[in-house]
Amino acid sequence: MGVKSGRWTLHILLQGATALALAGCSSNAPTENAAGGADGPAGRTSEAPVGNRTAAAPAPSGPLAVYVGKYPFDKVAGTSFLDDPLVRKSVRAAVGDPTILAWIFDKAGPQTPIAMIDGRLAAWGCEAHNCGPHQWTVLIAPDGSDAELCYLPDDAVRPVWYADGGATKRDASCPPLKG
Repeated sequence: MGVKSGRWTLHILLQGATALALAGCSSNAPTENAAGGADGPAGRTSEAPVGNRTAAAPAPSGPLAVYVGKYPFDKVAGTSFLDDPLVRKSVRAAVGDPTILAWIFDKAGPQTPIAMIDGRLAAWGCEAHNCGPHQWTVLIAPDGSDAELCYLPDDAVRPVWYADGGATKRDASCPPLKG
């Protein structure tokens, strides 16, 4: 086969491939499935029934809502979530222990974006290079009230929950964040 016939064969192959690709995009393509219709087997559609559709969650309102989706160290209007006076005041009132407060506010380590859990902002972080112990999750209302802290100290079997100025007894684990 010479160079000229090789180019001719390649040209024909490219034309055929182009024709096949365009046929797949054509509006004249059949829209029905052999099993029973355009959407699949007979009587079934790919769209969820109206009763099964979920409405989008309403956007949180309140001065702290601007931090949702951002990391706790990201600044909004010049202030990070953990430096926001509403957060600091509410978390200090919930925790009370200066050592625990230092882990949250002063010892920057890995953090995840702030999420909404049951109508509250949830921010997670841990100690740099030692995320096993010293993990924390702050839960706070979007208006800056009702803060709680879930804290996992060294060698703890269960986390310690803080609310209303001190540790509280709970069997609950820290909430998982979906960031």
